[in-house]
Amino acid sequence: RKSRAKKQLSAQQEYEKRQRFLERNRQAASKCRERKKNWITEQDKKMKQEQAKNAKLKAECDVLHQEVHNILYILYQH
Repeated sequence: RKSRAKKQLSAQQEYEKRQRFLERNRQAASKCRERKKNWITEQDKKMKQEQAKNAKLKAECDVLHQEVHNILYILYQH
């Protein structure tokens, strides 16, 4: 195995290396924020769809309850 001797970087090289790191980090953070924003938008869209589906099912349930009530009323009339 070769030994890994650390080479000394000049102050300018260290500065440039740090700036490259910071730029990559900014880009990664920006990409992460964008993904989070898209995820939230998608979740909001799904929530609205589920709320609409729930409202439709509740209305259908109300109709069915009324039908049961009507059938029982008719049944007890005889």
